[in-house]
Amino acid sequence: MRLEWEVMNLGTPALNEKTDRQNMLDDCDGSSKPAGCLANTFQQSMQKLDERKSAWQRDVTEPGNVQEAARKIASVSGYYRHSFKNGDVQGDTFQSTNKLWISKASDHAIRYLVNLEFYNGHSCSRTARQAISAAECLWTRSKMRRERCVSSN
Repeated sequence: MRLEWEVMNLGTPALNEKTDRQNMLDDCDGSSKPAGCLANTFQQSMQKLDERKSAWQRDVTEPGNVQEAARKIASVSGYYRHSFKNGDVQGDTFQSTNKLWISKASDHAIRYLVNLEFYNGHSCSRTARQAISAAECLWTRSKMRRERCVSSN
């Protein structure tokens, strides 16, 4: 089982090291004790970074709203398919069907299986579980065919 983090929205502007450094220098430029001022300003900057890090960790590890998750899970659970005319390099045609199964894995997670079919008889399959965290970005993957497609030939 592999754990992968995907950050969608931290809600805070990205850090700009050059600007932050210049602001620190500007703040301490007229100080009678520049070394003490820089040390203090740097310490405050580190505290702000630690606060952002803690907030981010809370957002991606705390479970989301269980009632909202249950509604979302109920609304998407089911079997979906799409059939289409497919072909190969020899000019033969055949019917292919892409399939998606979504089911409840827990009160705040879904399990899904997707089978996709491509030109020339190629296909991909993936099974995974998605937990809804406060940031809705935690993915736990299981039984996966390594991100690459396999040929049915």
